[in-house]
Amino acid sequence: TSRWAEVHPSLLTKDGNPVGAQVIMRDVTERKDAEEKLRSLNEFNENVIDSIADSLLVIDPNDYRITGFNEAALKRLMLRKEDLMGKTCYETTHHRSTPCEPPLQICPIQGVLKTGKTVTVEHTHFDKGNNEIFVEVSAHPVRNQEGNIVQLVYLSRDITERTESEEKFRVLAEQSPNMIFMNKMGKVFYANKKCEEIVGYRTEELCSPDFKFLTLIAPESIDQVKSTFRRHMEGEYVTPYECTLLTKEGKRITAIIATNLITYKGEKTILGMITDITERKKVEEEKSRLLHDLHQRVKELNCFYGMSR
Repeated sequence: TSRWAEVHPSLLTKDGNPVGAQVIMRDVTERKDAEEKLRSLNEFNENVIDSIADSLLVIDPNDYRITGFNEAALKRLMLRKEDLMGKTCYETTHHRSTPCEPPLQICPIQGVLKTGKTVTVEHTHFDKGNNEIFVEVSAHPVRNQEGNIVQLVYLSRDITERTESEEKFRVLAEQSPNMIFMNKMGKVFYANKKCEEIVGYRTEELCSPDFKFLTLIAPESIDQVKSTFRRHMEGEYVTPYECTLLTKEGKRITAIIATNLITYKGEKTILGMITDITERKKVEEEKSRLLHDLHQRVKELNCFYGMSR
């Protein structure tokens, strides 16, 4: 049976002369398996971003130039990668037969730079063939550690195909290895099958009008989750964060929660994805303990050979 091992060889000396070698080996098969699962998860999440129906652009707030995009943006605008990367957002989404002008007041980018908050509006885009597309667009500020806006995430949805997009979302969400939920005012009205598997509540329980989302949150994480939801409702972009969940049986789960404020059927809604990292945390803690033990062993060996000399 093949196993992964972490190998630490060291030379043994006496009076400055080599007298042998010591090799410490630890079975790290479970850790390697966990790393592979994490790699697959990251790859899956990247594929999810490229497979969603919404067009996504990453925009530099200083000159409105596009620094990133997903496949949906290329398809929506009927453009090639070189037609988007490095170009301004307004010259790629506005009518091709008119002069390119910086975003007008109706554009959500202007609103974000003025207020510092997420802005959502209904807007008009044009594809390469100058075909008009009615979209719902949201611009989200991304800040650095100093609080300055360094990027804008610009999401657009073709509102003429809203029903079809919702169906695609549900299919995608049900296939996800992560918990995906939708929440209005603290009430869950959609939860994928993975939610049921991980936290132990049936979908009917999770989506019951009497069920409170905070029931899933451990006491020490409640304030953090409340603060995040409040910031979302104020239009602020919130980066993914770590918290502790509680299952129906009271089991504790370490998780990463990524949430976003969207407009669903005219109402503000929290769309969230929860990734269970309990096993990954155990691997990290085991690795930390191993390194500590190894460090102590090396100190003991140094002390031993120092005394023998």
